[in-house]
Amino acid sequence: MSKKIQEREFNEFYNRFYTELVRYAYNICFNKAVSEDIVQEVFIRIWKNADKDKIEIGPSLKPYLYTAVKNGCIDFFRSHGIVDELGFLDFYAEITPHYNPAAIADDEEEKKGMFAAILKIADGFPPQMQKVFRLWLCDNFKQTEIAKKLNIHPSTVNSHLKMAQEKICQAFAQRSRKK
Repeated sequence: MSKKIQEREFNEFYNRFYTELVRYAYNICFNKAVSEDIVQEVFIRIWKNADKDKIEIGPSLKPYLYTAVKNGCIDFFRSHGIVDELGFLDFYAEITPHYNPAAIADDEEEKKGMFAAILKIADGFPPQMQKVFRLWLCDNFKQTEIAKKLNIHPSTVNSHLKMAQEKICQAFAQRSRKK
């Protein structure tokens, strides 16, 4: 395949995913310029490796792009000394694609809507899991603080948070399949 054909296909691929991926990155790091840079770097890496890696634009490429962008966001935070002790970045990055990133606006109202949707899902959790999750999400308690407040073991808190994350991700995935 000639370089000209490859370049045309790459440009179509870039135009197809760029805006969607920038929105996804923005909903993780909340900075448009940084989001654009992260997505640009992902595409540059793909283009530079296009000759070595036989990249096929197919169904498996979209999850790869999302993972690469998520990892780029996490790397950005790490490089700036931001530590995600609660695992919120992975959690948020996991549920964001199920929330239809192409439809997520850059405004605060959309973010409030997502937060409200998460809390509504949490309303269906068992009582103890709900308490743990709300203390973590709404009150910014650390896992050790939650354990102390509720008089439970920290590993129990961790288990509740992992189960809550799974339930929320499943709920968003079901919603996106219905649309």
